[in-house]
Amino acid sequence: MAIQKIQTSEALSLGKTTELNLMQKFNAFADAQEKISIVWWLLSLILIGGFFLPLTFLLVYSLGGPTAPFLAISMISFFACIVANMGGMGIRMSLSTFFFSVIVHVLMIATTLIAYV
Repeated sequence: MAIQKIQTSEALSLGKTTELNLMQKFNAFADAQEKISIVWWLLSLILIGGFFLPLTFLLVYSLGGPTAPFLAISMISFFACIVANMGGMGIRMSLSTFFFSVIVHVLMIATTLIAYV
């Protein structure tokens, strides 16, 4: 027979609402990912080093974008991810640099594609 348990928190039982801002939500997510930090490290190496960095360079170079600045930005963000992961930084910093690098690469790709069209 299955037993159902109702878990209540103090905020729920007193009728209070707690709102988390974006930074608190990110920190809670990052803390929950501590167990699989090696997966995030490998994912950042594969996605940034094997997908975003070559894709950014090929698109910028092929479509006549600013090759040297975008390549420099791309390499710096890639090495920032490597340093954050291999340097013993916490999972919060590792995920922050990974997501920041992905956002930077997507913005560079979008800027190149918009300028081409």
